Amino acid sequence: MKALRIVTVVFALHVFQNALSNDLLYKSNFEENGLITITANGITNNGLTLLLTSNQISEFITINQNGSYLFESYVNIGQNWLIETTQLPNNPNQQSCRLINNNGILPIGGANQTLINCSDTAWQWDVMNWNEGAWNE
Repeated sequence: MKALRIVTVVFALHVFQNALSNDLLYKSNFEENGLITITANGITNNGLTLLLTSNQISEFITINQNGSYLFESYVNIGQNWLIETTQLPNNPNQQSCRLINNNGILPIGGANQTLINCSDTAWQWDVMNWNEGAWNE
């Protein structure tokens, strides 16, 4: 019976640790700041570069494949933040991308709802769409 209790406690600690490892507040050491993550979908080419800005923070991140990415700079809770596209995927082919939920005021726990969805549509320089980092459709 004692062995069963030990196994149960070890399992509970493992589950609790895994739950905390995905919590942006836990990752930021319970400070009055948080982290921002972004999920990328549809990326088939290299070269996507994003910029996170907030007050005196400027952090670039390059994304070359689908997945979740973490900006390493801490943003103060209650501060405005913005993620912008500085370069769209272009190697070997151009892709168009659209940012979703890419700005706001940082809540307690950080921000993890930002998405970037890319498609194989080449850039169209005669169509202005500044929110996507280039002239495209």
